[in-house]
Amino acid sequence: MSNITPAVLSYVARLPPTSHAIFCYESLDNACEVFRAYVKGATESDEAVRILCSSKSSYDAFMQSVKLPTAKDQVHHMDMSAFSSKRGFNSELAISLTKSELDETRKLGFKGLRVFSLANDYLNYASLNDVLQFEKQLGLRFPLPISGICAYDIGSLVDEALADLLKAHGSHIFQGIAG
Repeated sequence: MSNITPAVLSYVARLPPTSHAIFCYESLDNACEVFRAYVKGATESDEAVRILCSSKSSYDAFMQSVKLPTAKDQVHHMDMSAFSSKRGFNSELAISLTKSELDETRKLGFKGLRVFSLANDYLNYASLNDVLQFEKQLGLRFPLPISGICAYDIGSLVDEALADLLKAHGSHIFQGIAG
């Protein structure tokens, strides 16, 4: 039985461009359910989806858990290492690479792009403080016409980090509420 309310799934499916949302989940099943709603909204809007994570194997493991058939070219992997290293993150490069990805998806015939970040993977590259700085630099709204969800396993975050992460995002998604 689902812990995610229908209102939350509807909100996620209709997340508008420039949204920078944080999704705090308690189980992989919850993350998969929200991702499926996000892809459903993308399909209805003729948008592509990119999963931002630390490796192709992380992407493959997540997609195996999701069990979601998608149209060719609709869902793909974006690698965090393109803009991050043990020295931290380059937010300008992240935005530039995302713009290139948006341009590429439009060439494929999609009207837009959505990004779903397996955000705990950021910690493979940098400290929690670096992650907080990066999220703050991205801002409450993206400077591109895309929507993004940063999915964090709430069980792996310390309370102080959660409060700061919530402040860095313009939208908040939990199992029972979103907005």
